[in-house]
Amino acid sequence: MGMTLAEEFVHHLETGEPLHPTLQLEHNLETMAILDAGIRSAVSGGIELVDNAVWRIG
Repeated sequence: MGMTLAEEFVHHLETGEPLHPTLQLEHNLETMAILDAGIRSAVSGGIELVDNAVWRIG
């Protein structure tokens, strides 16, 4: 059985091992940007761009 979120974070603090990728700030900011575009798309009924550096073209 895996660790809880709290156990994972304490393990990171005690050992210095990196957090699980889904707990990394960059991953969560990317996920939130994608979710935000999805919400805006549902409201507008159209295609909405993900507004961050990774998804911008040009």
